Amino acid sequence: MVDSLLRQLVIPGGVQKKDLMLTVVYLAVLSANIQHIPTDSDQARRYGGLDAAVPDSERRPISAHSVALSLGIPYETARRYIGRLIAESRCVRMKGGVIIPDKVANSDLGKDQIRQFYAALRRLLITLRRAGFDLDAMSQG
Repeated sequence: MVDSLLRQLVIPGGVQKKDLMLTVVYLAVLSANIQHIPTDSDQARRYGGLDAAVPDSERRPISAHSVALSLGIPYETARRYIGRLIAESRCVRMKGGVIIPDKVANSDLGKDQIRQFYAALRRLLITLRRAGFDLDAMSQG
């Protein structure tokens, strides 16, 4: 079952389809950059669709140390993968850490990756429910 769950998380044609950890680090950075935007705010409504990405000026950088802590991986691993993302121009370093820039997140490839991740997440949730996990109870605390 674990193998099935991992396959569902691998985004076909995504950031790096052969390197799951690079994809996970990419998504962790992207998520951290915009997690400060409340879901019920004007900002969320303004940037809620795929055609209106959060501008770089409103993204909050995340450090490699914070990525490592959030994912439960060694600092050096996070630093190495972030370095790869920077080398591939998928991530930029700035004061306070790194961001996935608007031009990457809002590119056709970036939008396609988000669609594919959403589809993979839906498949994962369906698989978990079929395996007997009560996701509603888990979200209650």
